[in-house]
Amino acid sequence: MDTFDEDTVKVPFGSKYLDAALCFPASLTDVHTAVILTHGAGGDMNSKHLVSLAQALAADGSLCLRFTCKGLNLGYRVKAYRAVWEYLKSLQKFTIRHIFVGGKQFCLLLSVFAQVLFEGMIKEMKGQVEVFWLKGGNHGLTVKGRSEDSVLDEVNSHVITWLSKQGK
Repeated sequence: MDTFDEDTVKVPFGSKYLDAALCFPASLTDVHTAVILTHGAGGDMNSKHLVSLAQALAADGSLCLRFTCKGLNLGYRVKAYRAVWEYLKSLQKFTIRHIFVGGKQFCLLLSVFAQVLFEGMIKEMKGQVEVFWLKGGNHGLTVKGRSEDSVLDEVNSHVITWLSKQGK
């Protein structure tokens, strides 16, 4: 599968709406896996890495809803994710069985020491967690000496492979 469609949608959020884009396989209506993505501080749903991942996921057979979340407050962001989650569950066109959430939430430059601490924290989490460390990558997903597209292809491939292992 290599084609997808994209619709601009408005997700109800209290008395307002969240701007969102729904990317889905063009020829497949029996989609069972959805991924919700948003950006980090200062970005929006049209950040190149989010658009690239959404399109790759849709081309692979998943539904992807990326949205703009203006608030930086964690409580606000959690409520926004919840609204998007509810919106996805209400879609009649698809039979969604699995919903995954992700995005570029925290821009961290991790030293080796910080990486060890971070990995220790992950071991204490109760949910299933996997971290993909992009070798030589910085918080902007750039790697010196590599094209942006090659980096995005690597990240997209890793996410798609991970989803496949989850029984997508």
